[in-house]
Amino acid sequence: MRHLMSEVRPRRNRRGAGARREHRAWLRSPWARCGAAGGVALAVLGAVWAVLQAPGPSAWLQAQHDRLVATAIAATVDAGFAVRGVYVRGRTETVPQDVIAALGVTVGDPMLFIDLDDRRARLEALPWVEHAAIERLLPDILVVRLVERRPLALWQNDGVVAVIDRGGTVIAGVDPRRFAHLPLVVGPDAPAHAAELIAVLGVEPLLAARVTAAQWIAGRRWDLRFDNGVAAALPAQGLDAAWRRLAALERDHRLLARELVRIDLRFADRVVLRLTDEGLAAMDEARERAKGEST
Repeated sequence: MRHLMSEVRPRRNRRGAGARREHRAWLRSPWARCGAAGGVALAVLGAVWAVLQAPGPSAWLQAQHDRLVATAIAATVDAGFAVRGVYVRGRTETVPQDVIAALGVTVGDPMLFIDLDDRRARLEALPWVEHAAIERLLPDILVVRLVERRPLALWQNDGVVAVIDRGGTVIAGVDPRRFAHLPLVVGPDAPAHAAELIAVLGVEPLLAARVTAAQWIAGRRWDLRFDNGVAAALPAQGLDAAWRRLAALERDHRLLARELVRIDLRFADRVVLRLTDEGLAAMDEARERAKGEST
C-alpha cells in the first residue's frame, strides 16, 4: 500500500529547473498510446455490440461478450493505462489502509474500466468521509479528494455518548474521550438541532464556556446546564434573543453566582428564577428583618 498511495499536502509553488523537469515528466506520459488503445477498445466494444445483436443461445453470447471485454481491457493495460499509484488529498482522520480497501484497486488494474461512482460511494461509506471525489490522471494515476467530517459536539442518548458532525451524523467508531472539549447535547433528536444551538451560544463565548450540557426538550426547545449546576430553560422561539438576555443579566448582576436552581427564559416579558432551599431561607430571613425594621 505504501507504494500505491501517496498523500498530497498543500505546499509552496516550486520554481526552477526541478519544477520544469517535473512538468515535462507529466507531458511525456504515453499519450501517443491513447489513440491506439482507444482505437482497439472501440473496435472491440463495437464487436461486443455486434455479438450481442446476433441471434443465438444466450450462454454463447455471454461467453463471446466476456472474451471480447477481456480483450478490450487487456488492450488498454498493454497501452499503459493501468493503475500505478493513488494520490489522496484531504485525509486527516481516515486511516490510509481504509482508503485503499474502499477503493479496491491494486497496481496493474485497468484504469479505464474502474467504476468511479462505485468507488466514490465506498469511500463515502467510511466513518470520517463526508464527501469524496475520484478522477483519473491518465495514464496511470487515480486522484482522490476527501472532505472529512468535522466533529461538532458529543451526543448522549440512552447512556451512550457519540461524536456528531455539523449535520448531526454520528461519526462511528470514534472515542468520545478524544473530543471531551466539545459541547454535550442530550436527547433522541438533539443532533438535528445541535448546529443551530452551538452557533447561537457562540455569540456569547464567555457564557458558553460555562455550559456543560444542553438537553433537547419535548422536541422543540433546549435546557442548558451550567458548570455550577444551575439550569436555564430556553424558549422554542427567539432562542438568540433569550441567550443574549441571559448573557446581559450575567454581566450586570452575576446571576449564576446567586443561589439559584433554574432560570426560566421562555417568556419574552420576564425572567423567572427558582431559588435553592438556602436561597429561599435567606429570602425569608430578609423579609423578617424588613418587617422588624418597619415596626
